[in-house]
Amino acid sequence: LNEAEKLGRKDELLKALREVTTVCRGPKPTAVLIRNQIPVWIKVKEPFTTADVIAAMSELGVANETIAVLHYGERNTALAEALSARGARLQELCLYEWQLPEDLSLLKQLIDEILNQDFTAIAFTSQIQARHLFQLATEAGREDELKEALNHAVVVASVGPTCTAALQALGVTPHVEPEHPKMGHLVLALMQYLTQNQ
Repeated sequence: LNEAEKLGRKDELLKALREVTTVCRGPKPTAVLIRNQIPVWIKVKEPFTTADVIAAMSELGVANETIAVLHYGERNTALAEALSARGARLQELCLYEWQLPEDLSLLKQLIDEILNQDFTAIAFTSQIQARHLFQLATEAGREDELKEALNHAVVVASVGPTCTAALQALGVTPHVEPEHPKMGHLVLALMQYLTQNQ
């Protein structure tokens, strides 16, 4: 919407979006659509994972239909493959890309601090944070040390199932995952865990 506004085409885009079936993954994009009077035809249920998106679209006839998929940070291969397997023609757009920062010094310092047990806990609020941290640890030959520290020396909190799955794929089992995949719930769940385990 912001880009369309810069191009002087926001009204045109809003009109077009009001005429298609919209599928919305979570509360933030849903709020934006509603604020712009764009009907949300299919709302994905919590915890808003890719599997939940696919399930929410299971009754939607997509064969021979053109489906626009707005990716976030990186291509959602599982979603694209599921829709393609059902015969959809995909138009995919990645609005932004998750990348490491140019200055890696703070991330490298974080790895040192985790290994030195300078923290009681660490909270991961997205899967890419975990993957980037392990990417740097692997490049430094410290992947096993980091895995050991996160499993046994530091309390690991994960914002939700998608983040938890990424951590588990890296060999880390989070100690804390809130009932609802939201920042406030993550903070409360972590506080409760620390209070009960001190």
